[in-house]
Amino acid sequence: MNSHKTQLIAKAQVFTADGKLKKDYSVSPKETLMAKVVITLRDALGNITNKMESPFRSYNSNFSKWLNYALFLVDNGAADSNQITDTSAAALATTHNCKLTAAATDDTYGIFVGTASTDPTLADYIMSTKVAHGAGAGALMYGSTTVTPIPVTTGGTDYNKIHITRFFDNTSGGDITIRETGIAGLGTTAGDYFLIARDNQSLVTVDGETVTDMSLLVPDGQIAEVKYILTLDNDVSVGGLTSNWLGFLASEFKDAAVSVKNYLGTQTAVDFTAAQASKLLLNVAATNDDYGIMIGASNSSFEITDYKLLDRIIDSSVDYGAMTLTGLEELAEGQVKIENYSQIGCTRDFTSQETDTTVIVREAALVLNKGAGTAYYTIARIRFADASSIRGTSGDGISLEPSEVLRLTFYFKHILFEEDGISGV
Repeated sequence: MNSHKTQLIAKAQVFTADGKLKKDYSVSPKETLMAKVVITLRDALGNITNKMESPFRSYNSNFSKWLNYALFLVDNGAADSNQITDTSAAALATTHNCKLTAAATDDTYGIFVGTASTDPTLADYIMSTKVAHGAGAGALMYGSTTVTPIPVTTGGTDYNKIHITRFFDNTSGGDITIRETGIAGLGTTAGDYFLIARDNQSLVTVDGETVTDMSLLVPDGQIAEVKYILTLDNDVSVGGLTSNWLGFLASEFKDAAVSVKNYLGTQTAVDFTAAQASKLLLNVAATNDDYGIMIGASNSSFEITDYKLLDRIIDSSVDYGAMTLTGLEELAEGQVKIENYSQIGCTRDFTSQETDTTVIVREAALVLNKGAGTAYYTIARIRFADASSIRGTSGDGISLEPSEVLRLTFYFKHILFEEDGISGV
C-alpha cells in the first residue's frame, strides 16, 4: 500500500547552560492538511452520470523542494543542492513560484490526467501516461485550472479549504479511462513546469485494505471534472496550520493576491508570489521577535483562525537566536514497514535571560514576513500545554530555567508508506 500524508511537526529540546540535553519534547498533530480527489462525470446536458471520491496524499519530492525555496531561501540566482526536477527531467536552479492556473488548452501545467496505473513515488516528476490536450484519438479537451480558497463562513475571508479544479471534455470519438491524476506548477521562469503531486486512481487502499477501483471511464461526448480539495484538519488541543497557510498556498497557486490576516487582526490582500527579496518569509536574524519561529505563554485552545501568538514572549525575557534551515531530508528506514518521506524544516534557539525566574513556554508559532511594518502572518500555531498529546510535558508547557536553551524545530513532512504484498494508493 502506498499512501501519502502531510504533517506539521514541532520538536522542542531543552539544553542546560553547559549544552547538555535536559529534555526532549515533540508535537505531532494528526494530518494537518487533509486532501481528496473528486472526479465527476457529466453528459452533454450537464447531468451527473458518475462520481468518484478518493484520498489524495501523493505530494512528491518536488513539493517539499518548492516549499524550501518559497518559504526559506533567498533568490540569488544560484543553483541549490536540492533542485526541483521539471517535467522534461531537467533540474531547475531556483523557483519560488508554483502557479497552477493554466489556461484552457494548456496541458503543460495545472491538473493533469493519465491512463497508467503505476504506483506513485516521491521521485515522480512526470505522469506515467499523460492524456494530451486535443480532439483526436486518445486526447481530451483541457479546460482551465482554477484555484478557489473556500472560507469557513459564507462571505468570510478565513479559509479552511482550497478547491483546485479542471474540466476534461472527451470529443475524441472513443472512450478514455482516467487511471491517474496529477498537479504541475509553473515556476518563476516561463517554461519551468514541475510536477508536485501524482495519484493512482485505479486501485485505492486505506490502511492496507483495497477499497475500490477508482479509475473512471469517460465516454465520448461526456465531460470529467477533476477537483482536488485541500482541507485544514487540526486538533484544537495541539494546534497546527492556520487559515493564513491556505491563504499563502492559494496566493502561490493562483499567482495573485489573496486575503490573509496580519498579526494585528487586519485583513489584507497579499501577493506572496512577489520578488523573493521583498518577502524574506522565514529567513530572520537573531534578536528579531517579529517573525520566524516565535514563542508564547498562553495555553488557550487552538483555532484555525489564529493570527498571532496569544501571549508572545519577547526578546528581553529570552534571547531569540537566528533561524537556521534543516534543508531537504529524504529517508527510507525500518524493516517490516518502510517509511519513505520528504521533509523540510527550520530551527531556532531561545536562551533564557532571566536570573531567578522560570520561563514557561506554552505555545509556538511560524510567522511569515512580507515586508516591513505590520506585514507579519502566522501560518501555524502549536500548543505545549497538553500533557495528553505532548511527550515529556508536565501539562503546563515547557519550563526554561535561567541560562537554559530551548531549541525549536518545525518540519513540513510528506510521508509515503510502503508495505510488502500490497500495492495501490
